[in-house]
Amino acid sequence: MQNRKVDYRLKLKTALDSLKDIQDDISNLHNELSLVDKKEQDLLHIIENVKANASEGFSFYKQLHEIRNERRDIKNRLEEAKEIRDFMNAFKSGTRNTMERKIKSLEKVREDHEQRPYKLKVLTHLQPYNKRNKVVEAIS
Repeated sequence: MQNRKVDYRLKLKTALDSLKDIQDDISNLHNELSLVDKKEQDLLHIIENVKANASEGFSFYKQLHEIRNERRDIKNRLEEAKEIRDFMNAFKSGTRNTMERKIKSLEKVREDHEQRPYKLKVLTHLQPYNKRNKVVEAIS
């Protein structure tokens, strides 16, 4: 098996960013649906209150048809998002904070690794060659 270095902090951060993107997308879908519903209501009020000729009536029909197709597309995407809703609720209520804390912990571990001195135990005469120059004097 090949020994490869895995950046767990980066993987966790990527997962967290993906979950945030999903959360933002779901919120944006709800906003888009609200906007499309308002467009539809505006058009329905125009149809209700205006005596339109055939050309205008067909134009209103085409606009309503486009709005309804746009609304259906948004609702289909929201239905897909509903499948992960429970997970996303758990993400909002704790998983996100836990992941952020773990990312910070992993960053601290990495910093500790970079600053950790090595205490020479036997080959103390090699101390000058230590790259970090943070070697703690060995106790004789």
